[in-house]
Amino acid sequence: MRKGPLLVIAVVVGLFALSEYGKKQTAELPDLRGVTLQEARNAAREAGFNRLATHDALDKDRRQLLTSTWHVCGQTPAAGTHHITDLVTLAVAKTGEPCPGS
Repeated sequence: MRKGPLLVIAVVVGLFALSEYGKKQTAELPDLRGVTLQEARNAAREAGFNRLATHDALDKDRRQLLTSTWHVCGQTPAAGTHHITDLVTLAVAKTGEPCPGS
């Protein structure tokens, strides 16, 4: 039985796991509070974050169809370095409405 090809495959897999490609990539998530939902989505995507979710910060269960008419009150996770695969959740209110606790 030839072990050469199996050894080569094992080494390649091991090197891949140790390389940058095998690691979860991180990026700097900006502070998205205070901007429109559209601006926040654009900034998060430009930073490398593509998993985005939103919810009504005032718990009124309203859908955010026109993203330019909502502003971001809070975000999870907070601004800082995070894995680009992390889910970014934005709490939003209609433009002109105060954010909870403000």
